[in-house]
Amino acid sequence: MTGVTLILSAVCKNQMVAFVASATVHVLPIMLPVAEVNTLFRFIVLLPLYHSQFLSIMSVEQLNGGILYAIWAIPAALVFLMIGFIVSRKIFVKHQVS
Repeated sequence: MTGVTLILSAVCKNQMVAFVASATVHVLPIMLPVAEVNTLFRFIVLLPLYHSQFLSIMSVEQLNGGILYAIWAIPAALVFLMIGFIVSRKIFVKHQVS
């Protein structure tokens, strides 16, 4: 969630707009009508909201070899964080402080 918030705060001119956009991105996966048996659900579970809902991410079936699918939450969070850091850094460098 930090990476998404960094990008949105760098892009938006107003703090309130950045907050509302960040909250929308955080809550949007709940509103998607995707069944748990759908393959798309495996990707949606890797979004930040499901990281905070332990039961949701643990409900996804195990991978081959008995490995929990929840293990993928850690690399997914790191990828979101790094993308957010890199993109927001490039945007914030152009901002001038008055």
